[in-house]
Amino acid sequence: MKAPSQPSKTVICIIGLGYVGLPLAQAFSRSLRVIGFDIDSDKVKELSQNNNNQNLIFTDSAREIAKADFIIICVPTPTTKSKEPDLSFVKSAAEIVSQNMKRDTTVILESTVYPGVTKEVSKPILEESGLECS
Repeated sequence: MKAPSQPSKTVICIIGLGYVGLPLAQAFSRSLRVIGFDIDSDKVKELSQNNNNQNLIFTDSAREIAKADFIIICVPTPTTKSKEPDLSFVKSAAEIVSQNMKRDTTVILESTVYPGVTKEVSKPILEESGLECS
C-alpha cells in the first residue's frame, strides 16, 4: 500500500481570481500549494469561507506573494470605447508583484494581451523591484 502523496513544496500564486484565475488556482492546488490573491476583499472573504482545500489559501494581502516560486497573472483586459486594450489591470498587477516578489520567481502573464505586452509593458514594471527579468 502506498503512502498518500505529500503536496509539493513549490508555491504558486495566482493574481486575479476571476473566471480564469480561480479555476486555475483550484486545478494547481490538487498537487501544489497555491495562494489565490485578489484585491477584492469581499471576493477573498467569500472564497475563504467556502474553501476546504488545505493546499489553497485566498488572500488580499500582497505580502503573501513573496512566498511564491511561480506567479501567474490572470487579470482582465477589457477594451476601451475606441477598441484599444485597457492594460490598467495588467499594469496594476505587475506593480503589486514587483513590490512583493522574491528573487528567482517565475512570473507568467496569462491575461489576454497582444504580442509584446509582456516585454514592453510588464517587464519594465517588474524590474522596478531591482530584480532583472530574463
